[in-house]
Amino acid sequence: MTLGMPSLFPPRGELVNYDYFDISNGAGYDVYYGYQANSGDFKVATSTGIHSEGIYSDVPFSDIDFDILFNTPRTIKGDLIVSIPIAYSRTGSAGNGTITSVITIYHVDIGNNETSLGAETSAVTLFADNSPVIYGIGANNGTINVTQTHFKKGEKLRINISTTTSDNIAKVGHDPFNQDPNSPTAGGYQGSSRMMFAIPFKLDI
Repeated sequence: MTLGMPSLFPPRGELVNYDYFDISNGAGYDVYYGYQANSGDFKVATSTGIHSEGIYSDVPFSDIDFDILFNTPRTIKGDLIVSIPIAYSRTGSAGNGTITSVITIYHVDIGNNETSLGAETSAVTLFADNSPVIYGIGANNGTINVTQTHFKKGEKLRINISTTTSDNIAKVGHDPFNQDPNSPTAGGYQGSSRMMFAIPFKLDI
């Protein structure tokens, strides 16, 4: 019989698990991967099962946007981490080359207006040879501390990347599936081709 009294055991809400790292930093990280669509446009994926139209793109890799569209309101706060795979080769004698990436983070509103949330420049110097062929493999990594920023539904987080090289031939990797970089389409490079963006979302704890 129902007595019309409130239950001693109210309904449980959704159970959400956070690890110690998440709680200590007040942020939960979601990881996204940059890739090139069949149209030639650059996009982001949440799965490493996506195959990019190209494993590498030639440097200069200029003013390329990777947009994350929010279908629900989200808040970002903390260190946003970017890792850009780099490959380097030479057509002449052996030597070093410096590959530099400028990473800029934007809040993009529904009207497509950009507000910068921070930027970082990362550079790596790699050795390569042409005879015998030795490729230089590395990554430009950046950590941009983003102050608490709220994104409304329909707004975007934009990660803009511009990469240049001081000498000879360099390429930027952008394949979530991390296909065999030693295949002919990758030019014989051996190393990761997975471009990664780790986004710190504020936790409701």
